[in-house]
Amino acid sequence: MTVKKLLFIPSQRLLWQTSTALKSWLLGHELPHHAEIQYAGDLPTVLGHDNVFVLGRYYPHVFSNKIPDQCSYPSCHGAPRPTFISKSQLNHTLSQIDAVLISSLAGQDTIKEIIALARSRELPIAILDMPDYDTLYGAKDLSERLTLGYQIGRDFDLYFKKDLPIGHRTEHILPFSPIPVRPQSYSFNNLPKKHSIFYSGRKREDQSSPERAQIVNLVEKEIDQANIVTHDARDTFSSARQYWDNLASTYIALSPSGRCWDSFRHCEVGLAPATALMAPQPFIETAGPSLIDAKNCLLYDVTLQSGRYYLANPNEVISKLKYYLQHLDQLASIAAQWNQDVLSGHTILARSHYIIESMQSVF
Repeated sequence: MTVKKLLFIPSQRLLWQTSTALKSWLLGHELPHHAEIQYAGDLPTVLGHDNVFVLGRYYPHVFSNKIPDQCSYPSCHGAPRPTFISKSQLNHTLSQIDAVLISSLAGQDTIKEIIALARSRELPIAILDMPDYDTLYGAKDLSERLTLGYQIGRDFDLYFKKDLPIGHRTEHILPFSPIPVRPQSYSFNNLPKKHSIFYSGRKREDQSSPERAQIVNLVEKEIDQANIVTHDARDTFSSARQYWDNLASTYIALSPSGRCWDSFRHCEVGLAPATALMAPQPFIETAGPSLIDAKNCLLYDVTLQSGRYYLANPNEVISKLKYYLQHLDQLASIAAQWNQDVLSGHTILARSHYIIESMQSVF
């Protein structure tokens, strides 16, 4: 079927709350970011402003093209405006649309109500499930937990899942990683390369896969001229300009796992000039151009033990890094390919097209 008009029920965390806005104003902080705007934020560009209806109202900074200096999530800015509707307009809107897209973070009561209303009108439903689910890795009851209890046919026709373990992609359950970016939100300078490897991130050893601390510590110990920046809290993050300059002035950007494989860094690295990505071998399904070792990135092996991922071959990783740091022409080719792949298939606009094209194929 052709999807021309769509109703989107977003995460509650994207929607305006006066108490949160007042608290941010009093503390002098920017209003909160929520990454869901990166997943489906360009649907109005794909279908048109008048054809994408959103129940509720986003925070205004979502539409701002000005990136605050202390913003860690530039791609959460600059989104096109949809048509916002209130609860009183819901029934009229449902009579006009072709399909419904529901965030898994919209709230159980809201999700249940929208599913019932959509099914009463025989409207197809897609669910957008974007949180991290590290508890799924290696789980024996994975198939039962994969869609949060929502059932195909009864509750949905298509399910987009960011943290979709390898081997569990089906015709009706599709991947969404890696997190896409909005290139216009970034401003990189062409800087001379002065670092071999750059990494910036919170330690979070109690939450992250052990692989993260293992490879960061290994690189810091074994690779000369590495630039390793670790944080204990968000208020110690680098400014946007500092982060961009660090990325631009390094040959390789290290992007290990956090709680899950996916990371904002994976695609951000592709926007930095001539900077290659190094990441763990994906242990979840991915959408868009695949990450391929030695073609568009450098990948290292990880191994699953008791539900958590560990670095598999430390010596191999160091040998690979040293090889490419001595063969900069090959490294530049790898970086250029990832840049091309990000710009062609890992932008917010590309993912929004992916949503609509998948709906039209399945519905």
